Amino acid sequence: EWYAVTIYPVYAQFFSAITGVFPFSVGEFCLIALVLFILAYLIHGVYKLIRHKEGRFAYFVRFLSVPVLIATCIAFLCVTNYGTNHRRYSFAAVSGLTARESSAEELYDVCVYLINEANTLRENLPEDENGVFQLSNDVFLDADEAKSSFNSLHDTYSTLYTNGKPKPVLFSEVMSYLDISGIYCPFTFEANVNSDIPDYSIPSTMCHELSHLRGFMREDEANFIGYLACCRSDNADLRYSGYMLAFIHANNALYSSNR
Repeated sequence: EWYAVTIYPVYAQFFSAITGVFPFSVGEFCLIALVLFILAYLIHGVYKLIRHKEGRFAYFVRFLSVPVLIATCIAFLCVTNYGTNHRRYSFAAVSGLTARESSAEELYDVCVYLINEANTLRENLPEDENGVFQLSNDVFLDADEAKSSFNSLHDTYSTLYTNGKPKPVLFSEVMSYLDISGIYCPFTFEANVNSDIPDYSIPSTMCHELSHLRGFMREDEANFIGYLACCRSDNADLRYSGYMLAFIHANNALYSSNR
């Protein structure tokens, strides 16, 4: 917990401010560059091993040292920038909230409330020719809105603030095939979002990933923080997305409790 509130925020805010200057995902391009480098390195290394018979073992050891070093650095950064925060106190604990089991009746009431809020918002939101909700703004504008709404929570929850902002991923369709709606990159401190998912999920996913960037790694907590951030917004798209996120999870819980 000490690490999560003292050391991590300092360098996370610093590096997220740097990568936040770029409108695209730096992490995505770093991943592509890493894959291309490894392929080129393997081809070149195998060629050298075949061509040079003398000192082949010594060269093989040097050849292996580079991927081992890369893997070690990745593992280290995963621990410092991601894994350690899994062991911090829960968001509920540091925010004075009580987490407990809910009765079926309570879940039912929550679901009805969320449905009414979502339906009221939905009446005035844009939709496509098939009657499906679509975002009013470009995803990059919604990313700015998501960051602003997330940071507005700081007055109530002092642990929530970020310099970074969500970034739509260029290869979002690939993420869809991998069943990934968003991902926090612990190497570039970026909240990456799949813009190929249904529009109603994009804003809440943005706020969800910002929660990871701020150091809250548990998925249930990130969902709850994402809901809070969306509902704090003046943007109806974000509020609708937040209520839909909450309804999906509340309705699943109700189904499990009482079909």
